[in-house]
Amino acid sequence: SNINNLTKCKNDIIELSHFYLFNIQLNNKHDMMDWSQNTINQYYDYCLKQYVIPKLDFDTHTLELIGPKDAVLEAEKHFYELTTETLKQARIHAVSRGVIWSFEIIPNSDTWEQYSFKLNGLIEDAYLKKLSHVDFINDKQEKYQVVISKMEEHHETNIRRIRRKVVDSLLPDTWESSDQNCKRVLLQQSSKEYQDVLQKFNTTMNNQYTQIIKIERIQNERWYKQVQ
Repeated sequence: SNINNLTKCKNDIIELSHFYLFNIQLNNKHDMMDWSQNTINQYYDYCLKQYVIPKLDFDTHTLELIGPKDAVLEAEKHFYELTTETLKQARIHAVSRGVIWSFEIIPNSDTWEQYSFKLNGLIEDAYLKKLSHVDFINDKQEKYQVVISKMEEHHETNIRRIRRKVVDSLLPDTWESSDQNCKRVLLQQSSKEYQDVLQKFNTTMNNQYTQIIKIERIQNERWYKQVQ
């Protein structure tokens, strides 16, 4: 009958899929606990485009991959690549804490601008490894070279001074890194710092005002140290 033929066809397809599908399970992969949600999403997208089903279990630290053999092996390789990159970024972030690298905006102006957080980490990592220089490409796809041995930044024929500043660990944890002695920072209403300031303000000023427009933190490194 048609029903029997349909059932047989279905079973044949399932059996054929089992024959061609490849399955591997990676155990004790504790490193994936350091993955961000963005990295997880990126890996899922990669696997699905390769027709691989990934099953990440963060409780047992296991990863199961199901799909065509070659695609599964590529997904396994990509897993290790992402894990290596995550560990590399974690190390860069760790070594760059408390250090600010900046470049001089105009030669001999003594006016400085700090590098992005990512570049700050890359330069500090190279500095600790005692490398002579580190290359990078900016958002405009322009090639730059930071020559650590000369404390200079090179771009084509242009040369700018760079400097390394160690941030004082005695400063409050809530302060943002800055290459300036004084800086104004707008507090977010959802932050604990904003709520603490608001509570203390209301202790003496409750019902004495109609609206709080904003609360800012004034970071003055020199003044702060003087009163400690």
